[in-house]
Amino acid sequence: MSTLTKVARLRAWWTTKRSQTKLFEPALSPIILAALTLVLLIPVSRTVISNNLPLTVNSSDDIRAYMSMRLVEPKDQRRAVFNLGGSSLLRAVAEGPALERQFNDRFQFYNLTTPSQTNIESLLLLNTIDLRAGDLVVMHVNISRLNTLRPLKHWICTPYFYTINPDDITAIMTETGITPEVNPLCHVTWLSRHRLLKKMLKNLLHRDRPPKYLGIYPLPLDRDPEALKKMREDRLAKQADPAFEDSWLTLNMANARANIGLIKQMYEYAQQRGAQFVLLDLPMNRDWFIRYHGQWFPFEPDYQAQFKGLKTAGIDYRDLRYLPGYTFDDFYDQTHMTQQARRKFLPDYKSIVLEKLAGTTR
Repeated sequence: MSTLTKVARLRAWWTTKRSQTKLFEPALSPIILAALTLVLLIPVSRTVISNNLPLTVNSSDDIRAYMSMRLVEPKDQRRAVFNLGGSSLLRAVAEGPALERQFNDRFQFYNLTTPSQTNIESLLLLNTIDLRAGDLVVMHVNISRLNTLRPLKHWICTPYFYTINPDDITAIMTETGITPEVNPLCHVTWLSRHRLLKKMLKNLLHRDRPPKYLGIYPLPLDRDPEALKKMREDRLAKQADPAFEDSWLTLNMANARANIGLIKQMYEYAQQRGAQFVLLDLPMNRDWFIRYHGQWFPFEPDYQAQFKGLKTAGIDYRDLRYLPGYTFDDFYDQTHMTQQARRKFLPDYKSIVLEKLAGTTR
């Protein structure tokens, strides 16, 4: 068959197909063209954002932009320590560079912790980082992290500025038995990125460089009694919300069991890669609960029972809630440390890290 004949047959097939298919009708053509444009723009926008993450930082406490940059930064040959969990751990340890100085720059430190981070997000982060043999994962746990399963809706669509695929978050939610209550298109369209891209362009054209991340809650609470008093009043007012009772003053057994399962997955993942794993239950403000909520956890035996299976599985769980030497003034609410408490906690944190990394090499 000659080339001309093949071309003629192909043209005839195309003409017939075009006449039979409604997709090529003029009324539908703009819609199809728009859809194809979005499909092409999605990977382009993700690439632009992930390659220019410093331009996403627009405030001194933009923890998620900072985390995104830490996730994509290349590592050197030192062993790395990854701190994962909620804001209590974020307040208990200094930022990565400051921690590295405390250890004489022997290790790299990555604070991949965010306020209200769930274990689902922690698991996804752990699956994303370049975890190598000899590294250490420091996972934070407390009653709130056992009670809470569902990530905040507004972080599912735009988590960590697209260095992590939101589909992966919803997939883990589904595996855990949670129905994601989000629009499945919210994170796959150009429109869901336009604000971030606009902010990046503004920072790019600005005369000064974008602000750098300075640390979570950078308030001089220890040096300003009035600021500390105001912060405590604000936190106490927020605890009138029923959501606080659900998160801190009760034990949701179903959620706790699901979270224990997620912790086991994280431990097994670290084990498979030859990394160390330790679970920390940090010092808490026991006096706060007694003063403002009537009593310490009435479900304490049931709470402690949740960790028996983890210990049996070989997980190193450190219950530091009763660590001596902490008073009401070491916290600005029920769990978040002030700077003076952070200084108290540093020797214990250093001891745990050095113990876990003793004898490990790369």
